[in-house]
Amino acid sequence: MAVTVDISGEEFGANGARLVEPGWRWYYSYNLPEDRILPQLAEGQSLNVKEVNLAGKETQPPSRYGQGHLIKIMEDLGLGTKSTRHEIISKLYGRAYVHGNPLQPTKTAFAVIEALEKYAETITKPEMTSKLEHDMDEISDGKITEDYVIKESRDMLGEVFKDMSKNKELISESLRNGLYEDRIIGICQKCSSDLLIRKSKKGSRFIGCSGYPKCDFTLPLPKSGQIVVTDKQCKEHGLYFIKILNKGKRPWEIGCPHCNFIEWQKKLEDERKVSKKEQEKENK
Repeated sequence: MAVTVDISGEEFGANGARLVEPGWRWYYSYNLPEDRILPQLAEGQSLNVKEVNLAGKETQPPSRYGQGHLIKIMEDLGLGTKSTRHEIISKLYGRAYVHGNPLQPTKTAFAVIEALEKYAETITKPEMTSKLEHDMDEISDGKITEDYVIKESRDMLGEVFKDMSKNKELISESLRNGLYEDRIIGICQKCSSDLLIRKSKKGSRFIGCSGYPKCDFTLPLPKSGQIVVTDKQCKEHGLYFIKILNKGKRPWEIGCPHCNFIEWQKKLEDERKVSKKEQEKENK
């Protein structure tokens, strides 16, 4: 049932539904719909307004692309081929430009695109890659020669490299800033400096304060896996949640590294207490 109600010239809608005959759902009970029962109503019927709630909301950004949607867009733009589009997306993950599905770009990815859009805009546009893909098909069909496409490609790439070489230092600085931001976990509660993902001389990873050696605050990190800093923040410690990605495994959602450390310490303490009690029983 679909209902439209007119309140002082403003239309409001409501939808109700109930399962009349289960059909195939009788056999497949894992996707049962919820009944939304509306009262029996007739066209032109007058109703009393019992309560009015005014909700203020902001326009939400469009949803992020999932892998399937991204492949469809690449196909529409003429980017890649059926055999290479999955590989292109895999490289985005492998180089830590994106994480999750729908794909969420890292700060490094934003830094790369912003730097290239500013200093070598041609390479960020789909037209360049699309043109090269189209030319490959033209070669296969015998419409143009390989030498023509090679010369055309060299000319295009030559212009791109000129722009990139001319602005090499500015691009490098922008990328360094992006890489730095991707390492920031939050603000140190001891000295208000940045807490960063760091590596020891032995190669182990940890969260350390940028105020070192004046501040020695640290938190441990797992030995392996790609560390991804998410945009979700801990209300208690102000640190960004992190997750660990290992190829072929489900993401390990660590959450707030400080909360995780406290929980780990508590678990170790509980294990020590249990071990001590068992030792005392054996001694008796």
